Amino acid sequence: MISSIRCIVLLLFLLTGYLEADPTTPSMDASSPSVLTDDAIEEVVITSSYIHSSLDEITHPLHVVNGEWITEGATQSLGQALDHLLGVSSSDYGAAVGQPVIRGMLGNRVKVLHNGNIVRDVSSLGADHINDIDLSHVQHIEIVRGPASLFYTHGAIGGIINIVDNAIAKSNIEHPEVFVGGETQSVNDGNAGQLTYRGHWGGLNFSMAYSKVNLGNYDIPSGAVMPVLHDDDEHPDPVRNTLDNSDFEKSLQKGAISKTGSWGYVGISYANSDALYGIPFHVEEEKDHMDMESDDEDHGEERVFIGTDARITTIMGEYKWDSSWIKNVRYAFVDTHYTLAEEETAEISHQTTFQNDGQEFGSIWDMSTPKFKQKITINFTNEDISMIGDEIFIAPTRSSEITWGYYWSKDFPSIHIDGAVRHDRVTRKGMIDQQDFRSQHNNTSVALGLRRNITDHLTATLGVSLVERAPAAVELFINGPHLSTQRFERGHPHLHAERAHNVDLTVDVIVNDFFTTITFFNNEVDNYIYLMDEGPVDANIHPLFIPASYRQQNARLRGYEFELGQILHLAKGELTLSYGRDDVSGTFADGGYIPRLVAARNFYKVAYHYKQAGLKFLISLKDVGHQNKVASTENPTRGYEMLDIRFSKVFLLREDSVGMTLSVYGKNLLNEIARNHTSFVKDHLPLPGRNYGVKLNFKF
Repeated sequence: MISSIRCIVLLLFLLTGYLEADPTTPSMDASSPSVLTDDAIEEVVITSSYIHSSLDEITHPLHVVNGEWITEGATQSLGQALDHLLGVSSSDYGAAVGQPVIRGMLGNRVKVLHNGNIVRDVSSLGADHINDIDLSHVQHIEIVRGPASLFYTHGAIGGIINIVDNAIAKSNIEHPEVFVGGETQSVNDGNAGQLTYRGHWGGLNFSMAYSKVNLGNYDIPSGAVMPVLHDDDEHPDPVRNTLDNSDFEKSLQKGAISKTGSWGYVGISYANSDALYGIPFHVEEEKDHMDMESDDEDHGEERVFIGTDARITTIMGEYKWDSSWIKNVRYAFVDTHYTLAEEETAEISHQTTFQNDGQEFGSIWDMSTPKFKQKITINFTNEDISMIGDEIFIAPTRSSEITWGYYWSKDFPSIHIDGAVRHDRVTRKGMIDQQDFRSQHNNTSVALGLRRNITDHLTATLGVSLVERAPAAVELFINGPHLSTQRFERGHPHLHAERAHNVDLTVDVIVNDFFTTITFFNNEVDNYIYLMDEGPVDANIHPLFIPASYRQQNARLRGYEFELGQILHLAKGELTLSYGRDDVSGTFADGGYIPRLVAARNFYKVAYHYKQAGLKFLISLKDVGHQNKVASTENPTRGYEMLDIRFSKVFLLREDSVGMTLSVYGKNLLNEIARNHTSFVKDHLPLPGRNYGVKLNFKF
């Protein structure tokens, strides 16, 4: 059946060759639907792609989110900041944690990058760990959906999210720039601020950045969390309107220096960030009260919180080679020291510290000609993960990766083709039950992308890929109680690599001011790794946690993403009306559903942009459906409607572009009780209630 579908898709694409197409017609801007809505960006350079630098060359599903969309909106987690995009959702664990989900895949299948380099935090070790990335100084964000991420990084069969900033200047800064921003929001009595400076002194480019976020416990709609009836009390707890222990604070200091010239550029940056956030849902350990002198004794308020400390040094550069066969070489070295400490303050205090030390070196060798683009990539990575403390669930592990890839791109008279082949040698060393294990995988991945301009208004793109992913350290070597998943998890040191067979077909239509795009995808994953519950709580294993182990079987994820809209020229501006929908289903070979899949979603947007007056307005409604296609161990999730608005106005203070931007936003204006089905703790942690916010940004 699957082979037949693939043959039909390929046949339909090839048949388009019989339609009249002008081979000189420029391809439609891959960002066109987004440009017409809220995540617009013009003349953007795609920094993380190995072979393309502009949107109109891309042959796979790609979102590009303008940095202004982030800086003018609410301060929130990475997943929630991107949850308005087709095919992208969030797995939350309170306001601080929102791990991104792409087409139903999350965790180690989705790579988060910073300027093209993998962010080496410990988010993969727990659903309550943040993606430690700063969004206050973003230039733009690139999101690739599906295994087409092979054109950007390795081992990401779900997709990639690349956060791009300009801390290390690649060209000389012509004029000094100062950016000052402040924010306040109502749902958590929160505030945030940032300061950025960029300048050029003595032949060197400098940048400095500071940001501070302080969000309190957030409000929730009445009845979102059910009251608890205690055994010794005839009356339940009062209905809560605030989610306790959902606070979050973070600070970042960053500096960079670079030197540029006709030969290229070289720069170095150092970032130090600290965060502290509460864990609003945490399984309590059983405590023995037998020796307590009095039941009424005050033992203090119980609080579970996480503190993080990240210190990252980055060296980046490009050398333009005056050679007949090597045009330039780009390189980057990133050294990361990341610490996460989880602490419980109660009658008995517990503390567990995670540490990740990683080093990565990568280089891209450009050997392109005017008619044929080709590049070779080489990457070396070392990563050490360790834990100390009271709740250790994984022994120290060491991972090393050696990767090389070859990428090419060529225009033919009526079709554009991209190709990629990548080989990864991944070695992981760890321990289970005091026994040492060594896991080694040699993974080879290939991808092919084709784009054809069928008419002046119609473009079709086809992507076919086979991408392999080595098992992550947590899937191989975990062996202990995992609080964030409420399970006693056990890894399997002999897991096989996942193999994702993916087909993407996208059709774009732009006729004057009307646009539409639709993507169908089918992703069959051999040896899909998942966590399998093995029965009820077993006191012999752990008195509170469900025993579970990592297993493998074949799985299939398929779905579609659709958007259409119309631009109306109104009152010297542009009014854009759009509708979008995404839907993904996931099943195992035995017929069961993949757990925690996002429900089908509808997006309704009305956007107005009056460029000359610096005025933008957006009202959006996200209609999330009921999710009843669930695994045997999870509950269905009710649907909800999320109504958001945003207004921004630019005020020029001087003619030399010194200006102020005022942004006002409202989120969840209907005050809906909303839960992400992708979350491990959706039944206990609703999303925030109605929220109003104001941002004021100055640029000098």
